[in-house]
Amino acid sequence: MSKIVIQVPFDKELLDKLAGMSKKKRAARAEIIRQACRHYLEKAEEEEMDASYKESYRKIPESPAFGRAQVSMLKEVLSEEEW
Repeated sequence: MSKIVIQVPFDKELLDKLAGMSKKKRAARAEIIRQACRHYLEKAEEEEMDASYKESYRKIPESPAFGRAQVSMLKEVLSEEEW
């Protein structure tokens, strides 16, 4: 995949920490920044999915009977586990 060069201003403290991590990990600063961006985007996507899931249950909540049935099934299944 081709890469596009961008300019991003950093404050000195953050840049120093990044340089230290780069040295420690023996990886280029740019690679560490790319990894951090990927991590941030994955986490943001997970948070969006969680929010969507919660909103769906807020709009159409489960019936209490369904929850009781799940607990009953879990008790049965988990009691058979060799913990």
